[in-house]
Amino acid sequence: MAALGCALPVGPETIRNPSLAAVRGSVLIHAAKKCDREILLSISALAPYLIPFGLHGPADLSFGAIIGRVQLVACHRMRDIPPPSEKEWARGDWASGRYAWELAKPEFFATPIPYRGSQGFFNVAPERLVYAT
Repeated sequence: MAALGCALPVGPETIRNPSLAAVRGSVLIHAAKKCDREILLSISALAPYLIPFGLHGPADLSFGAIIGRVQLVACHRMRDIPPPSEKEWARGDWASGRYAWELAKPEFFATPIPYRGSQGFFNVAPERLVYAT
């Protein structure tokens, strides 16, 4: 199973906009190794959506771990989707030529799985996921 180095989607939007287009199916979510300024800003913007998951701030977040999974159900060219909302515009790169992923069934794992990640997609050995729930 591949892991993706990005935040688990929370909130009302189901469209994300990375530059990769060919992957479909179950994708693991890997949290960055460190909490940097960009992550702190994202946490502030997402606070209303994080609180129902019991996440009230950086101290409640896991880093350097696989934290959940999401279903990647479709990939759309930017030109083929409706214009982003103001909130989506602020959180993504909507440049021409990029793609938008359509996501479903986001889930957090009750216990994050410590794992050294890397940029983009990378493989995770199935035995590392035995306790993922």
